[in-house]
Amino acid sequence: MSIRRGVFYSGISMGSNYLLPLAAIPFLTRTLSSEAFGQLVIAQAVAVILCQLVDFGFILAGSRKAAIIDNKVELSSFFSVVQSARFLLLLLSLLVLAILAVSSILPIPLLVLVAAALPAVVGNYLQAVWFFQGRALFGWLALTNFLSKVFYFLLVVFFVTKDSDLVLASLGFGFSYVIGGSALCCILFSMGIRWRPVLEKDRILDILRDGARSFLSLAFLSLHMQVLVAAVGVVGGASAAGVLSTADKFLRGIAAATSPIASALFPTFSRMYASADPAVGSLRRKALGLMLLIAIPSCLFLFLFSEYISYLLFPEQSRGLTVVIRMFSIVPVFACIGVLYGGLTLVPSGYDGVYLRAIFFAELGGVLTFILLALWGDELFGAWTLVVTEVSLGMGMFFLATVKLREKRGL
Repeated sequence: MSIRRGVFYSGISMGSNYLLPLAAIPFLTRTLSSEAFGQLVIAQAVAVILCQLVDFGFILAGSRKAAIIDNKVELSSFFSVVQSARFLLLLLSLLVLAILAVSSILPIPLLVLVAAALPAVVGNYLQAVWFFQGRALFGWLALTNFLSKVFYFLLVVFFVTKDSDLVLASLGFGFSYVIGGSALCCILFSMGIRWRPVLEKDRILDILRDGARSFLSLAFLSLHMQVLVAAVGVVGGASAAGVLSTADKFLRGIAAATSPIASALFPTFSRMYASADPAVGSLRRKALGLMLLIAIPSCLFLFLFSEYISYLLFPEQSRGLTVVIRMFSIVPVFACIGVLYGGLTLVPSGYDGVYLRAIFFAELGGVLTFILLALWGDELFGAWTLVVTEVSLGMGMFFLATVKLREKRGL
């Protein structure tokens, strides 16, 4: 598949993942109370955390290896090993969900949590996004993401009309994963790719070891916002979590404009770094220029139109949301730098340990910011935590990747 076509399909996929759920927010905030909406976003955050546990870093480590396997028999065998490992992780995530369900840690009703998380985790296992991304099958990902997110959007628009529909909204979120996963399973079957359970302990442990560093990287990188939303919900209440999550979803929706470029280029960068292709340096510079060309206007848009955005998304909390969105307006540029020098440089080059180190220190700065400002009593402690984390992440990736690139002259 050409890079241009990959960018196009990835754009549809990312648009479905970010923009359709974002478009559902104004309907949810006008039909649910601030408290109920906050409970919904906390349940969604927990569901995403558990889904990440099932993926266990294979979205990077698995995709990277799937991209370079040419033999179909070997590819099917690798698919079976990864999916067998993910099945064990699925059981573990269900155990974690059961523990959360019987405890009273989260400030949300049990039924809301289970309705969102249980189908989401099962559906996420069925999706095997790592395989489709590694094989550059972005068209199928785009189609299934679009169908699943349209289902959720239409359910919210036409069936969620009052607070008592909160469980229905949670269930719709969870089953959107089941729809996408079922469709991708059918596509895999038509391609002749079958999951055959692998019982050899050594093969399972080897594949888990391969994905461990990537898992830690993604756990820090992808989940810090979900953990932050849940933590703000516990410390500041469900309404505060709702405001923070709404601002973040809009930020991610805007920042997703550069994601198709990164997703489409990942297989290409993996092959070029694996073969020490000197042209990768030129491609990296072009990608950076294009991504910044999108990210900088995004920053200006967020700052200048924050009041209009806030009223559209969450009129009941528009004043506080405006402040948070303005704080977030610098993030797209640093996120862009982090993606290019981390996900498209360190990871394809095999520097998973360096990638993890950059993420760890950025997250550590975020944790310290959260604790200090929460103890200080700052109402915006959640927003400041995200800003500090994202800026540190972007600069850390840039610095460490630059050091490693100097060690590989010509790349």
